[in-house]
Amino acid sequence: MMKNIESKLLLAILLLILTTSLIGCKSKKRTIDGSVTKEWEFNNALNDVLQNELQYTTLSAKGGFELRAGGQSGKKVTAVYKIIKDSIMQISIRVPLLGEVVCINLTPDSAVIIDRLKGRYASEMYSKSDFMKSIDFNYYNLQSLLTNKLFVPGKQTIQPADYSRFKLSKVTDVLMLQTSGEPDIAYNFAVDGTEKIVSVLIAKKDLDSTLQFTYSDFIKDSEQVYPTVIEGALSTEKYKLGFAVTYPSLEIDKKNMRVDTNIPRKYTKVSIQELLEPYFNTK
Repeated sequence: MMKNIESKLLLAILLLILTTSLIGCKSKKRTIDGSVTKEWEFNNALNDVLQNELQYTTLSAKGGFELRAGGQSGKKVTAVYKIIKDSIMQISIRVPLLGEVVCINLTPDSAVIIDRLKGRYASEMYSKSDFMKSIDFNYYNLQSLLTNKLFVPGKQTIQPADYSRFKLSKVTDVLMLQTSGEPDIAYNFAVDGTEKIVSVLIAKKDLDSTLQFTYSDFIKDSEQVYPTVIEGALSTEKYKLGFAVTYPSLEIDKKNMRVDTNIPRKYTKVSIQELLEPYFNTK
């Protein structure tokens, strides 16, 4: 029972606290009008979306993060985000005077959460999580979700052979792309006339658990287009959590970017549930 609770908490922390790492702006940015009308040709639609994705090797950003519970606005904090593509994603949550208070590191194999305030940390291998093993959702899918990219559940990249897994339809000027994964989970991507993903809805087919991301305030920086605001909500039988993220800046392919994953020897290892209870009231 305890392991199952910890696994669900792990998924919640991955999908909510780490809802980041993509968005922002640099110099010479221009707001993109999302009301553009496009006549979609279904035979070319997937290629259009894939060719307009954000291209990067590394990403780093400093912005704001706000966690909302029960429909109430939460306290905004500063967060620093880093991604080395297909290798590691990190979020560092910081407060004035104290500096970094929580650090979360995700790799393709595991998740580590470090609580600097209490000198503790928690880690879990995905291969040892029954819950993570039961769903077609992996590190690479999360990486795509956080960088405004299309993905196939359980796979690292989309190949032409995967195109048939998507069902395409049109709702007014929005292209809807739907695919599915185990167990009975539907993935719905909404794409606007600029060929960018504006929302993603991940839901169990009985709708007792849903996760929705919405992307807005797209800008063009050099030849790259990406959103500068992301909002979302996770709803399960036990949790109803929301978030809002904004970014004033984004660095793409920063030279010599480093990600510090060091855990001080004096820190105590605890379970994910023990570490999160003070912050999320998970009892």
